[in-house]
Amino acid sequence: MMVERILFGKRSEGQYGLYISVPGKSVLTASPEDMLLSTDLVRVFQYITQGVYAPTSPTASFDVTIPNLGFKPGFLWTVAPEFSNAQRDNGIPITIDITYPNSTTVRINMANEYQLAISYGVTNLPITAY
Repeated sequence: MMVERILFGKRSEGQYGLYISVPGKSVLTASPEDMLLSTDLVRVFQYITQGVYAPTSPTASFDVTIPNLGFKPGFLWTVAPEFSNAQRDNGIPITIDITYPNSTTVRINMANEYQLAISYGVTNLPITAY
């Protein structure tokens, strides 16, 4: 007897996603251990928030407010292309220090001699080293 092993849709527990169970187990009722693939177990990369920050002095700090995710989220940044200039391409160092003063704040401290703007994004992926 064959059982349903692949499902793109709603499982019996009510979750929607993509699921593939191991041979002999129904994808509709299989436990997490019996799944070869489950989008319930995969965190898809998304930005929680993103923006551009233009410092007004060579050393600056700013806070980004986020929802309480229950973990410290990853932070990505780059020099903002819309604010780029010849200095950016000459290897000017920018120091970024990221701290998490509480569960809803990411604080960014910058040392940036030329006051170049940065584009940033806070992700939904937890960081494990900080």
